[in-house]
Amino acid sequence: MEDSRALVRHIRTRLDVARDVWRASDARGGGVARGHFFGARKHRFELSPPVSEEAVHQWEAAFQVELPEAYRTFLTQLGVQGAGPFYGLDSPWGLSRKSAEARADYGRWMRAPCPVLEQLPPGDAEDTRWLELMGGPDWEARFDQDVWSPSQGTLPLVQVGCGEEIVLILNGPLRGRLCQLCEVWQTPRVHAAPDFLTWYADWLESVILGADLSVRA
Repeated sequence: MEDSRALVRHIRTRLDVARDVWRASDARGGGVARGHFFGARKHRFELSPPVSEEAVHQWEAAFQVELPEAYRTFLTQLGVQGAGPFYGLDSPWGLSRKSAEARADYGRWMRAPCPVLEQLPPGDAEDTRWLELMGGPDWEARFDQDVWSPSQGTLPLVQVGCGEEIVLILNGPLRGRLCQLCEVWQTPRVHAAPDFLTWYADWLESVILGADLSVRA
C-alpha cells in the first residue's frame, strides 16, 4: 500500500513536470519534440477528477467485473481520463452510457477468459500462428461467430489509431498488465510494466525525457 501511495505522489509530481515540458515545447512551435507529445493538444496533460470508491464499486457491480488494484487506485486518487499515450486515457464510464443490452454484452466480453500470452510469435492476419496459440485451430470460426476474440477479458483504455488499442488485462495470469493489440491484424504486445501505476509513471518519464516509450515490448 505504501508503495502505491509513493507512486501516486510521484505521478502527480511528474505529471506537472510533463505539462510544463509540453507547454515550453508548444510555445517554441513543437520542433523535434512534436512527435513525443502526440495527443497533448487534446488532453493538455490534465486528468479529469478522480471518483469515489463507491463509484468504482457501482461500476464493477454493473459489469460484474473486478478492476485490478493499481488501476482502481489511479481512478480514485488521480483521475479517470485525460493525459495518456496517443489520444489519451479513455474513461470506463463511457461504457455505462450504452444501452442495457450493450452493457450486458460488454460485461460478458470483459469477464471472458483473456487469451493474451506474454510470448507470442510475430505475425499478422496472413501469419496466424499467434492466433492459433491464443484461440486454438478453430479461432477463425469462433471469431466470425462473435464467440471469441483476442481482446476479450480486457478493458480498452487508449485509442492508438487504425483500430489499435492499449487495453488493461482483467483476468488470467497477466491480470493488471497493459497490452497493445489490434484484434486479428497483428500480434498483441504485452507491456513490460507490472501494473497500471508503473506503466503510467513510465510513460510520463518517457515524455519528460523526450522519447515516447508508451509501447514497451
